[in-house]
This record gives sequence, structure tokens and C-alpha cells, in this order.
Amino acid sequence: MVHSIRIGPGVSQMVRTLTDEQGLVTLDLQPGLHLIVALPKPQSPFGLVTRSVWLTSGLKESVVLECPSRQELKGQVVDRNQIEMAGVQIFDYAPLKLLDGIAIPRGSTAFTNLDGSYSYPVGLGDHLVEFRPSDPQLTAPKLGKITVEDSPLNLVTELGAPFFRVFEILDHTGAPLPDVRVRVSWTSNVDLAHPLYVEDISNELGRAYLPLPTSNGDPNLTENVSDRENPSADDDSLEEDQTQ
Repeated sequence: MVHSIRIGPGVSQMVRTLTDEQGLVTLDLQPGLHLIVALPKPQSPFGLVTRSVWLTSGLKESVVLECPSRQELKGQVVDRNQIEMAGVQIFDYAPLKLLDGIAIPRGSTAFTNLDGSYSYPVGLGDHLVEFRPSDPQLTAPKLGKITVEDSPLNLVTELGAPFFRVFEILDHTGAPLPDVRVRVSWTSNVDLAHPLYVEDISNELGRAYLPLPTSNGDPNLTENVSDRENPSADDDSLEEDQTQ
């Protein structure tokens, strides 16, 4: 994907299009200063490259952009007993900040293998990473930040023991309500703008069991419970050991 963003006063313009089989693309742009961004797919082994181009009315410009290789981020997820956790989904939220106030949403998704290991390509810079277990009753999700530099990273992430809490969903007469989705969300000091959540469906007794993280005195740990009947499939801290 190639993005073009016009910078400075005058006519604002943002254009994006895909390259063809030869990696070529033609853009019809307004005169002025443009930021050109070549952005491969999230799982591509190549990262983005940018180039600023001044366009003069009536003249054609030809620009060659060479995308650099990306780093391979490797790691392993274990539980509190250091037992490997398979099927943990990993969300890497890494928006590309091109200029002040200009960012392109970007991220990667991976799953841990049977031995708890995972790997996926990443670009240089800061990454916000969420670890979400496949079984919501195992443990609460965890959020953390890592910085990818030129040296390879090998992370070990431990998902600690959760605090289980039981929620009883009742109607106005006190009768249990089954099949109600209960979601608890909270914020973390890692990134207050990125809340985490767990959810469950109430059983025939109207009870939902949710694994919550231990706060350890974290003042930002809050609960936000919402009940909805007939739930629909609307689903969408990192401890690290670095070896170089």
C-alpha cells in the first residue's frame, strides 16, 4: 500500500492505492510538498519507508522507495508455574507515527504454539502488546510495552494467577437470568488509553465467573460491568526478559 499525504498550507490531499505486480504505482497529486509512504502488509518481512517529494505543476516525478527488512520478534508465554501456554492470542498495536498528528493504524496478530512460543515480524520503535488467553477462565489478559531496536528480541511473558470473581445476574424478582453477557474492563498503568477486559455468559443459575488481575495497589484498576441479553459475537503487562 502506498500513501501520499500533502503537507503544508493549501489544498489538503491524502491518496492511497496498491502497487501492481511489478511494485509500481501512479498517483495523480496536487502541486506542493507530499509525504510518500510505502507500507507493506502487516505480516510482511519488510517494513515501511517514507520519502518527501516536492511536486511542481505540469512536471512528472519518479520516485523509487526501498522497504527495509523487519525484525523477527520471538517469545514464549508461560503461566505462574512456568508451564508453557498454547493458543494465547497476541495483539501488537503499533500505529505508524509519520509526522506530528499524522498516524496510520497498524498492527500484527499471532498465536502461541504448543510450547508457548511465538514469532512475528515487527518494525523498529515502540510497540504496545496484548496477550489474551484462548480460554477466558485461565487468566486475565496482560498488556505491556516493548521497544524494538536493531538487536533481536527474545521475550518471556508470564501470565500470573487471576483473582476469580462471581457475578450473579438477577431480574427484578430475584430470579436468575441465564445467557447474559457480563464484561469487566479495567485500565492499566502501561497505557491508560487502552483498556483490557474479560467477559463470560451467565449460566442457568445466573452466575458468571470472571478472572480478574490482582491490582497490587494499582489505583487505575477499575471495574465496569455491563449486562446484555442475547449476546452477539462482537469480540473484536508484559514481563520481559531480553536476550541479545
